[in-house]
Amino acid sequence: MPSLPDVPSARPTFLRSDRRLARAAQPLVRFLNIEAAGGILLVLATAVALVWANSPWRAGYQSLWATVVRLDVGT
Repeated sequence: MPSLPDVPSARPTFLRSDRRLARAAQPLVRFLNIEAAGGILLVLATAVALVWANSPWRAGYQSLWATVVRLDVGT
């Protein structure tokens, strides 16, 4: 099977720089490149929601779900 030619990284040059923000973002970018990252985040968000909804701060959770969000474009 022939090998594929080297393809330059699709990452923006900002993430390869030595800037503080770029260095802080690199672990997050590596995590999000993992195929299972979406599932991991979904399970984590579900666990947080379950704990929050069944905690003494459940009124805040219910208030969040009752919040109306509207996006108007134009008149």
